[in-house]
Amino acid sequence: MIDIRTNLREWNEYWDHIKSIYEKSRLEISTGENTVHGFRSPDRNHLRFRDNIYMLPVTVYLDSSPRSLVDFILGTQSSNGAYMDYLDLDGSVRECPLTPDMQYLAVYAAFHAWLASGDNEWLSSILPKLQLGLDHLHINPDTWDEKTDLPKRPFTIDMWDFDYRGNLSELHWPGKIDEETKFGIMHGDVSGLYQAYELMSIMLHSLDRVDDAGGFHLLKNDLRHLANRILFMDAHYIHRLPLDGKFLDSIHEDEQLSISNLFSVNRGLPDPHQSRLIVREYYRRRNLVKTFVEWYAIEPGFPAGTFGDDKMEPGMYVNGGLLPIAGGELALASIKYGYPDYGAHILQRYFTMIDKTGESWFWYGPRGKPPDDFTASWFDGWKYDCWGASSMMNALIQSMAGVRCERPGYSQVWLEPHWNITGVIDAEVTMEFEESGDRFHYLYKYDEDKKRTRIEINSENLRTLYIAVSDALESYTIESAGKTLNGEIIIRDYSRAIEVEVESGHEIKIEIMES
Repeated sequence: MIDIRTNLREWNEYWDHIKSIYEKSRLEISTGENTVHGFRSPDRNHLRFRDNIYMLPVTVYLDSSPRSLVDFILGTQSSNGAYMDYLDLDGSVRECPLTPDMQYLAVYAAFHAWLASGDNEWLSSILPKLQLGLDHLHINPDTWDEKTDLPKRPFTIDMWDFDYRGNLSELHWPGKIDEETKFGIMHGDVSGLYQAYELMSIMLHSLDRVDDAGGFHLLKNDLRHLANRILFMDAHYIHRLPLDGKFLDSIHEDEQLSISNLFSVNRGLPDPHQSRLIVREYYRRRNLVKTFVEWYAIEPGFPAGTFGDDKMEPGMYVNGGLLPIAGGELALASIKYGYPDYGAHILQRYFTMIDKTGESWFWYGPRGKPPDDFTASWFDGWKYDCWGASSMMNALIQSMAGVRCERPGYSQVWLEPHWNITGVIDAEVTMEFEESGDRFHYLYKYDEDKKRTRIEINSENLRTLYIAVSDALESYTIESAGKTLNGEIIIRDYSRAIEVEVESGHEIKIEIMES
């Protein structure tokens, strides 16, 4: 459950619109042994594990059993550590060998299900599977390049699941790896693995496996240094680093700006300067390319027919279509890295779109036309895209509402509201995990004239609170149960915050004054 109350209708009604899109896309599939529930893919009527994993940070607020899907996904793991990729309507599971991402996305799925349940016993039971999946990624010659020491994949458009090869007459999906496969490094796989290392470290540390957690922390730092040295160009990550050294003659591949740049920012792979460069590059291209929004799957797209289907022209589908998924990631990245007005405007534009029609398509054309007449045989047009909707809602939760749950039950929270940038001076926010019932509630008041922010927090389980502050901080007070609490200014992930330990179950009152 999420409840947001402000003086602006878009923020108050955002969650209701997102829930409606979710409800229309709910899918239950019988496997013979049990019934698996999730949300259908927007381009094909099946239960795609990747889509549902990316959606989990929002799904946990309306699904009372998110662990059941995670358990099902982990249950598809083979003895070598590989996972299946999706569940068909007939109950059969299938694999797409072209994508290595399920190995690190399984860690992401487990982390968010753990946050929402707080079940350490469950977490401990699944960690061996997560480790086996990561081991498989590293030892499988189809997913790891020993020369660069980075994950590799066939030549796909960013993270998508069909690849380039000569003389294609249709999409190579779900595809296979053979002598025609052209391998390369895609930075989104690197950032996904980077995030998986970080989350493994957090989860292991919570179980007091300190040495194991430290090992993943070192892996994460080494990976970041290597990736940023060889994959970052002037203003963004190169779309693909071909392992055979060959680029296409039909397009300047090193100029392509692809969606995983935004995922990489929000996973923490680039440093703050690089992150700001990526955000600015999206804004620059909006003015350069003149599309109705700048939510590019990739820009510029590949020439029509490059991947075997002439219908997939530049600006169509994931070949340059405009995706709400990208919009949500861009909004989150913008607010986090110094462009809050820009990020808030993205969220408001999306609300206007879904408020008008009740629809949210997976992609839109350059002028804003939805793909309702796109007739490619492989595209099942569904106008209720949960993935894009969840991306926008996640940006609203983490950036506008500014709540980032970092440990189960809201026992550790990073709080950084940005309501005042849209003229909101009073806000009330309540968030509750559907499975555990754990909730976080705060009241927010901002006085522009006095540059004063007041926040009152109620959360039964809260123990460690980080209150983000700007360089303009002049003074602050924190009170709880009639006591003044001493906080400490810390720098974490290049952000500044007051860190304070609190006693669970007591209201916390915060006053922040800025110069």
